[in-house]
Amino acid sequence: YKMVIIGLLLTGKCADLSSIYCRGIMDLGEREIVSNVRQGRAARLIGNLIIESTNPVISVGPEYLDSSDPLFGIYGANKGITFYTRYMGDLTIMGGASGLEAIAATILKDIINFHRFYS
Repeated sequence: YKMVIIGLLLTGKCADLSSIYCRGIMDLGEREIVSNVRQGRAARLIGNLIIESTNPVISVGPEYLDSSDPLFGIYGANKGITFYTRYMGDLTIMGGASGLEAIAATILKDIINFHRFYS
C-alpha cells in the first residue's frame, strides 16, 4: 500500500491493485539464499514503482543486492528508499528501526490515508 500511495502522490493516479506483482521474502528457498550470501549478496524485500505513460506500475518482491547497492545495509526493521531521478541522479534515504508501537501507528496511518485517497 505504501507503493500505491507514493504512486498516487506522484501521478495522481491509482495503480490497478489486481495487477500488482507481490511476492514475499519468505518464498525464497534456503539453497538460493545460501548461494547468494556466499556470493556477497543480501536478500531484501523491494517495492518498485515505475511511471509508464503517467501511470504507476508497481511490484513488490525479494531481490538480491550487491554490497555496492545503498540498500544492502538495510536489515531488520530499518527502512530505506532510493529515488532514481533524471536530473539529480540516485537519491537514497535511510531511517532507523521502528518499535512495535511505531509499526502499528504506521499501519494505522496507511489504512487511514488509503481510505482518504480512495474515498
